[in-house]
Amino acid sequence: MVFALDVGTRKVAGLIADREGENVRVFDIEVLEHEKRAMIDGAVHDVERVARTVRLVKEAIETRNELKIEKAAIALAGRFLKTIVGEAEIDVSGKGEIDEEDVMQLELMAVRNAMDSVNPDEMFCVGYSVLSYDLDGAWMMNLVGHRGKVARVKVISAFLPVQVVDAMTAVMKRVGLEIEHMTLEPIAAIEVAVPEEVRLLNIALVDVGAGTSDIAISKDGVIIAYGMVPMAGDEITEAIAKEYLLDFNVAEAVKRSLVEKSEFKVRDVLDSVKVITRKDLYQVIDPVIDAITGKIAETIIGLNGGSPKAVMVVGGGAKVPGFVERLAEKLSLPKERVSLKGVENVPFLQDYTKRLSGSDLVTPVGIAKSALFGKGSIFSRVYVNDVPIKMMGLGGKYTVMQVLMQAGYDLGDIIGRPAPALVYEVNGKVKSFRRGGIKVRITVNGKEATTKTLVQHGDHIKVEKSEEVVEEKLRVKDAVEKVTAVFEGEEIPVLPKFMVNGEYVDEDYEIKDGDKVEHEVFVPVKRIKEAVKEHYRVIVNGQVVFPEIEVRVVKGDEELPDSESVRVGERVDIVLKERPKLRNVLLKSENDVIRVKFNGQEIKLPLVEFEIDSDGRKLSLDDEIENGMEITVKKKRLVPMVATLLAQLPLDIGRISRYKIYKNGVEVGFSEFLSDGDEIEFVEEG
Repeated sequence: MVFALDVGTRKVAGLIADREGENVRVFDIEVLEHEKRAMIDGAVHDVERVARTVRLVKEAIETRNELKIEKAAIALAGRFLKTIVGEAEIDVSGKGEIDEEDVMQLELMAVRNAMDSVNPDEMFCVGYSVLSYDLDGAWMMNLVGHRGKVARVKVISAFLPVQVVDAMTAVMKRVGLEIEHMTLEPIAAIEVAVPEEVRLLNIALVDVGAGTSDIAISKDGVIIAYGMVPMAGDEITEAIAKEYLLDFNVAEAVKRSLVEKSEFKVRDVLDSVKVITRKDLYQVIDPVIDAITGKIAETIIGLNGGSPKAVMVVGGGAKVPGFVERLAEKLSLPKERVSLKGVENVPFLQDYTKRLSGSDLVTPVGIAKSALFGKGSIFSRVYVNDVPIKMMGLGGKYTVMQVLMQAGYDLGDIIGRPAPALVYEVNGKVKSFRRGGIKVRITVNGKEATTKTLVQHGDHIKVEKSEEVVEEKLRVKDAVEKVTAVFEGEEIPVLPKFMVNGEYVDEDYEIKDGDKVEHEVFVPVKRIKEAVKEHYRVIVNGQVVFPEIEVRVVKGDEELPDSESVRVGERVDIVLKERPKLRNVLLKSENDVIRVKFNGQEIKLPLVEFEIDSDGRKLSLDDEIENGMEITVKKKRLVPMVATLLAQLPLDIGRISRYKIYKNGVEVGFSEFLSDGDEIEFVEEG
């Protein structure tokens, strides 16, 4: 059973449904309009007002069906939509038949690949569609049940700004609902209007709501693109309201009655009574319909590379007379190729309410179907003691602790019964530390883990308690505040100087009950630089080497000089002035170079030739060092000559007709050997 919620700009539709084979059975539905304009262009603008409408819908269904609804499947409008293609592959050679878990993991890996192109702090993935499956280089319609070596997938992922998702999440929390499935509105609508067996055709779906017109395009059996136009039914309503000085709700009522009524008697905001004819209204709204359909057509053609073969139109905003016909005109399609799709004739739908009809209920039914069939879900499934737990987001982005909390565990279940706390002081403030308690053993896929271990889709977490009491220890390095230096994507804690009970101690000193810890409040910039340099390394033939580097300490937009300090608890960014080269590491030995002078300038000549390899890639001494890179180096001894020296200099000898070369005052040729301290003179002759 699923509770599907379509939270739209003008109204909220909620229904309860379940799955029977390939069919969706709908048992109840409730549709309510927002009291006021709490949503604009499909995005929540007033959390409390939207939550009030959602609560009324939820409670009506709960009361009629004598049940408690705690979870919901939702869809978001495509305002500020961004789509990105992602790809992934996995080795399936050793596992027998590919199952649904393998396919789900593969798809989420592809979505994570798409996420590499966006800032996760700014954009959130709200759904995806599979573009293609591939097994050992051959196209497949479905991977489940097959055997092979390498399985691949390509997906198109839909992203919305984090603020849009957070606002809808806030609404759900207000009414006590946990989001168990999230998708994009056109992804949901296309599940109903353009089923999989029809997607071989080039069809565009347009979901015209109140605030946005969301678009999805099918071709060759898959969804190839999503798009959005920030214009829909509200633009038509606003045109009526502005022309006749009507309240928005009055104008909305007039718009909805255009088919049934030919004349309208209304009262404007100045309290004057007006009589408006359908003909007058058409003259007002015709330019708006023209603009909306023109923009929709332009977007469809841009996404599809031309007009599609047909267009399915859903949503309440498209019910205005003339809308569908105008869209057909803009796309240069016959009128019969563009149709308003209602939910009443959907073959897989079993309507026990006897109230499902019209194009505006396609999306909520689509939300129910996508949730029941697990289509395009960004939710991963992780097992806790063999019980499946749904996690919102992408695999690898949450910890064991987050999964256990989602599964209903409290802290006592996770960390066990506490032992007496350790009490100590830091800079005069009394602190306490939980020493431990009853041991809780956590494993992930049979391997020992902690509450901080990262998990992903399909992982199995086991939680076992024992009566063994474990006492944890607190070290002074973990008790003092520190500066966090962010360098090359790594957060490096920089400790202040500290004492315990008036004496300097090692950072691994174990704090005891009653200890008094004192530490400096500011850490000098010079010490931060030195601490960071220890984290820049290259591994040469299995040995860790720390190259010499120069860094800048930046706080905000300001570089801090060495004379300044940073308060503990603050964060600073560390910027590399110049990335070191391999020659800085490999030519450090005095035995590897000789120094000669060329026309008075000192030059270093290598006595060895290096063959450098990094993961199969050949490198030279002038290649830059990436932090943490591993290289293998082979050396070959060289005997430097005058020719070796000249080859290292920016000297085009071919353009010089006459010259002489002197070594220590004696004329020599190119093949003359060189030794440390030799002086070479190159003289051009006229």
